Amino acid sequence: MSEEWLDDAIARADAANASDSRTVELPDGSPRPFELAYADRLEHWIRRLVPEPSAALRFAARAQHLRRWEIPRARFDAGRAGYHAWRRALQSHHAVLALEILDAVGCPPDTRARVEAIVRKRDRESNPDVQTMQDALGLTTLELQLDELVVRLDPAKIRDVLRRTIAKMSTKALGLAGSVPMSPRAAAALDDAVRGEPSGHL
Repeated sequence: MSEEWLDDAIARADAANASDSRTVELPDGSPRPFELAYADRLEHWIRRLVPEPSAALRFAARAQHLRRWEIPRARFDAGRAGYHAWRRALQSHHAVLALEILDAVGCPPDTRARVEAIVRKRDRESNPDVQTMQDALGLTTLELQLDELVVRLDPAKIRDVLRRTIAKMSTKALGLAGSVPMSPRAAAALDDAVRGEPSGHL
């Protein structure tokens, strides 16, 4: 059921992400700001995982990467420590912006708290909404970013990245991974990453 505050919040998040200067080409050949396309695919996969997602999940899909380009990876040190510092900064950035939108549109407090937990990925093991978002993030990464990662990273690194992604995904999400559209080289990298892995779902 649509709620007035939710429609307003989604519109505001999409307007913010429309400022992304990076674009991705849609199947019809038209360009779309990358973070808008990313939000579209997050919501698509969430709806594949949960046919009737909660208001918190619906909004989190549009805000999970809110204005992500404002905190570039290059601002942090190279290596794993710098990477984790960057990811923590991103989570805080996205959460602050998402909550500002929710406060502006009169979101109920309990839903506001659920959105913050999803965006900050709190208690994934015990919070189904957080696991659903993690699943959708993994599937969206395979769909929109794997090609670029395969070009940029050496085979050992891309194998490590993919195995870490897969390890956070549920059995249901792993079952959907075979339906993700991807290029032959991306599919080969994914196959290499899961070869010999115990899941057996890909």
